[in-house]
Amino acid sequence: MSGNLFEIDEKNIEIVGGFNGSTKDGVTFSTFINESLIASLQCGCINDGFTTFTIDDDVYTVDYGDGTCGSISVITLPDGTTEASDICK
Repeated sequence: MSGNLFEIDEKNIEIVGGFNGSTKDGVTFSTFINESLIASLQCGCINDGFTTFTIDDDVYTVDYGDGTCGSISVITLPDGTTEASDICK
């Protein structure tokens, strides 16, 4: 497991890295931050960046938005369909 937090300025925190492991039932999982995640302290959530989650052989991606408060995240499911989500709610 690895990951780092960096304070960009007094309003934003950058998150980089990833981790992997398995459950007690043998389900493997991992995440990799493809583009640094930016957590806005003003918005109270991650509102920029891109990450990939893998559970067994299923790959999910999350595009956290354009960096503005209230931006919509796009989640891509293993079958290629996408779902929009306001994760800052």
